[in-house]
Amino acid sequence: MIPPAINFLMSGADMASRVFMPNMVEELGGSNFTVGLIVGVYSAMSFLAYYLFGRAADMYGRKLILRAGLLLSAIAFLLQVTAHSQETLFLARALAGFTFGIAPAALIAYIYEAKKSVGGYSSYGSLGWMLGSFLAGIIASHQGVFVLSSFMCFIAFLLSLRVGGIEGSRLHVPLFPVKLIRENSAIYVPYLLRHLGASITWTILPLYLVSLGASFFWVGMMYTINAGTQFFVMRRLEGIKDKTLMDWGTILSAVVFFGYTLATSYLQVIPIQVLLGFAWSFLYVGSLRSLLGGNVEKATAAGLLNSTINLAGIIGPLLAGIITQILSFKAAMITSGILCILGFAYRVK
Repeated sequence: MIPPAINFLMSGADMASRVFMPNMVEELGGSNFTVGLIVGVYSAMSFLAYYLFGRAADMYGRKLILRAGLLLSAIAFLLQVTAHSQETLFLARALAGFTFGIAPAALIAYIYEAKKSVGGYSSYGSLGWMLGSFLAGIIASHQGVFVLSSFMCFIAFLLSLRVGGIEGSRLHVPLFPVKLIRENSAIYVPYLLRHLGASITWTILPLYLVSLGASFFWVGMMYTINAGTQFFVMRRLEGIKDKTLMDWGTILSAVVFFGYTLATSYLQVIPIQVLLGFAWSFLYVGSLRSLLGGNVEKATAAGLLNSTINLAGIIGPLLAGIITQILSFKAAMITSGILCILGFAYRVK
């Protein structure tokens, strides 16, 4: 139970620090475009770290990578309390994003090689997101949330000291694994397009919910509903084909993004968040299982999947800032839905 508990704590720390980030940037005087920059830099640095340290875990062993990542994350998340301007917040989020991307791939590879359920393991990440978003809504304080995130990462570090036997086989992995990416493009490309759409929407979703009448508490609850649904769904996906899960995850994601545009009250978003929980569970578990089962370089393949999420997280917030600055929140969400449809078309072509 220790690795799932680590995943639970890491995910909780990540989500708690994300929920009100757009609102914090706005309070510091930032425009919609600045929101995109500061949200995006976290993903940009995570993108780099997920890939570099996923590869490192395959080449040099996983224990050091896991423990160093968790300890450095605890420090970096705490340093965010010193951010009192747009510039210092940008730097603090960059550091937090990089350190957070160090540990996950090593832990995921261990879970698969230990023959544990990938869906079950992933569900604890969703449970962590649920707790993190719920506590963020309760605390409703940026500084308090950063302290909470740091504490959760530190507890995860202490737990990692009790995990043994996670070194795995030492492999030679090219600095840029073109063959691995090409052979798995039917997973990576649709995943990238879907998550590009998701990143566009998540960047402005807290602001959109507030515009529909939601308090900070209800913003946190919306994320809680999504994550809670994921926790229950991910644990029940054994026996379903990976491709089926990926296809339906992409299709339902498009339905979710278009559905947001129809809401006239924040309460109408509740069933959309439940559907989102199904969509993400299908897509994530299907994609991750397919990559881990079909590649020798398991940590690298998983790290690249997370890098794909964060590559989308670099571009998505910038697009969100531009689209909402020129058009509207709903235009950004429609763009998200169209990107999901393009991802589905790529997989079935």
